[in-house]
Amino acid sequence: LRQLSSWIGSNISMVQGPGGNTSLKNSEFMWIKGSGTKLKDADIAEIFVRIDLVTGEPNPLTQDLRASIETNLHQLSRSAVVVHTHSTAAIAAGFRDDVEKVATEFGRTTVVPYHRPGTSLADGIRNFVDTSIHDYAILKNHGLLVWGSTVEEVRQRIVAFENEFSEILQYSEANLIEARRLLRDGNLKRYLTPDHAVFLDSSTLKDLEGGRFEPYWLEQMYEQLCIALASSLHFRNLSWLDEEEVRALQNWDVEKLRKEANN
Repeated sequence: LRQLSSWIGSNISMVQGPGGNTSLKNSEFMWIKGSGTKLKDADIAEIFVRIDLVTGEPNPLTQDLRASIETNLHQLSRSAVVVHTHSTAAIAAGFRDDVEKVATEFGRTTVVPYHRPGTSLADGIRNFVDTSIHDYAILKNHGLLVWGSTVEEVRQRIVAFENEFSEILQYSEANLIEARRLLRDGNLKRYLTPDHAVFLDSSTLKDLEGGRFEPYWLEQMYEQLCIALASSLHFRNLSWLDEEEVRALQNWDVEKLRKEANN
């Protein structure tokens, strides 16, 4: 799990900064990424929290880390390995109006409408995912969910998905310039994902005008979001987060804490 997590976290087309999460279960416990930690650090730091599958509580209780807000999502699946990435290709696919078509063509893939991270997203997964017929879930305005019985099986599924869906990331330099302009504007109607709304809000973007992003992973996130948008501009109906959801995310105590921990 550490090797898989480090591999995912080191690939900016799958995860930038503290985004995404991974988990591994046996009959008693689940190990899941801690909130605010980075998958790329899995080989060099303790980023996992052990959860008792019966009580749902950390075991032992004295662990320094707080379990990911997506813990409920991982507990829902009976699969031993569950991975959630912020795949640029999955974000682009879920942002477009042909997402159901491309998911069907790829096979064993479902599309989950946008839900706020945490309990709401877990409910969405419960309603739209059937692991007997699905190996993947494209989470609209969020990313990708993949599961399997072994780490290697999940790794192979991620590679297959990225190889197929990276082909939709086609754009011109003019498209990229327009995408950057739209996202730099900081308009509340132009946020693609929760991490976009939380970490690259209008005040952050204003501070960054004319300078470099600090920390650097913010620049990686911004560029990946620009690519997702640039490759989708020719679609008529794009599924931006609505203004109320953006405000709720930016004022959510859970996300404020995560942002502070990663400044």
